[in-house]
Amino acid sequence: YTEDMGLKYYDGTVTVKAAVSDINEDLEDLRIRVTKDAPGQEAVTYEYTPTSEREFTYSDEADYTVSFIAVDKANNSSTVRTARFNIDKTAPELTAEIIGGTSGKQNNYYNTDVVVRLTCTDNNFNADAMSVTDNGAPIEIDWTANGIVYYKDIVISAEGLHNIVISGADKYGTSGTSKQVSFVIDKSAPSVALLINGGTIYNESMGTLNMMNAININVSVSDSNDDLEDLRVQVIKTVPDTDTTTTEFMPTSSRVLTFSEEADYIINIYAVDLANNQSVVRTISFRIDTTAPTLTISGANGG
Repeated sequence: YTEDMGLKYYDGTVTVKAAVSDINEDLEDLRIRVTKDAPGQEAVTYEYTPTSEREFTYSDEADYTVSFIAVDKANNSSTVRTARFNIDKTAPELTAEIIGGTSGKQNNYYNTDVVVRLTCTDNNFNADAMSVTDNGAPIEIDWTANGIVYYKDIVISAEGLHNIVISGADKYGTSGTSKQVSFVIDKSAPSVALLINGGTIYNESMGTLNMMNAININVSVSDSNDDLEDLRVQVIKTVPDTDTTTTEFMPTSSRVLTFSEEADYIINIYAVDLANNQSVVRTISFRIDTTAPTLTISGANGG
């Protein structure tokens, strides 16, 4: 070891050996001074103490500064030699978690930007050995330190599936366990199309339809994250000679709505996807009248 090597890093026990060259070496007077700076503790210094030992072992996690002076039998002192090293047996602790965003109806679906907090906790953090990716593409990170915790909040805006992975190692090359968080961003509302009796595409400009038989409304939802359980339907129904009834919007998994009772109908329909985006409300109005008119002729007499 030479002083120009600076601070050396080790992930286990360190043994320092001192060799003295002197024809009148005093085997009892190698003097050693040790400063030990352990994480979360005040630094401790053990002042120069003469010893006959020539081999010294250190195993506690800490920064060490170990200085030596040899004094021979003629009381000549050597120059001070100093070794600096750090022992860190703990791998970095990595985390990735979602801390911001408006979530949908199911876990990991969001309809807004998503904020992901990344952290690395380590006494010997090495920014150059850290890696953060989104779907395999690297993300450049400018880490912020809070003690031995290094963190960064990143904002993900693009729609689609995201897999954020953090991995890294400390200054010894000891790797932490990679962490991953996955989510879907969907800011787009579903689109709803209506098909009447399997043939006619309905639009609101068609007005009220007159049906002589039952009507089947096929509902088609276009959305990359369609919730097959959440088509919402409201029925406003007026049967002749009775009051109008109005239902609440009710979720349904059915995509074919059938109506057969004679009445005037207004049907309101919208879809809600897994990210909780809501389509515009589609409204279809129609009348079902299956009763043929009754014609009565009276007052015709022969001459």
